[in-house]
Amino acid sequence: MQLGPTAHEDTFTRDNLPDGDAQPDFLLEDFPYPEYLNVGVALTDAMVEKGFGDHTALIGNGRQRTYKELADWTNRLAHALVNDYGVCPGNRVLIRSANNPAMVACWLAANKIGAVAVNTMPLLRAGELKDIIDIAEIKFALCDSRMMDEIVACGKSSKFLKTIISFDGTANHDAELDRAALSKPVQFQAVRTGRDDVALLGFTSGTTGKPKATMHPKRN
Repeated sequence: MQLGPTAHEDTFTRDNLPDGDAQPDFLLEDFPYPEYLNVGVALTDAMVEKGFGDHTALIGNGRQRTYKELADWTNRLAHALVNDYGVCPGNRVLIRSANNPAMVACWLAANKIGAVAVNTMPLLRAGELKDIIDIAEIKFALCDSRMMDEIVACGKSSKFLKTIISFDGTANHDAELDRAALSKPVQFQAVRTGRDDVALLGFTSGTTGKPKATMHPKRN
């Protein structure tokens, strides 16, 4: 399959796609995705523009969040990731957290800046995390501040992981990334990613062998 344009400066994921004959058949004739597509924008800012800003987007941690709140906060996070930490399009960003609204916001922000999100299960230990980080050559990790120990231990032995940033999984903005984001604007010019740019790496746990990842482009 002929791939479309890319916004990735770090081309690791595209460079490591399987050969065409090893990929599945993508039956997309009835899904005319535009050539450029940013998932983070499509799920937040675009919903606000369509008039759904006051509608509930997320429910968790004892409260609801509207699409407008989610768009604004993920834009602030995006500014922080780019300007304070230097994440660039195509970099893999590991996200270590249980399922909660703060994790979702980090995932959306990573996609807005053109990064590739790598979600991991909270139960993984340092050695298991290291396998994932080394396979995907991950430089950046966002971690719920309540579960930092294993990722910090992992960072001491990984030759790739350089920056570990805590975020407040309770969404009370009491962690490093949250504090950096609070002073940022609520408007962000998202990266114009191509529909074939990888948005997510989905790893197996690795508990029965070396972990493997599926690669999910924006259009999937």
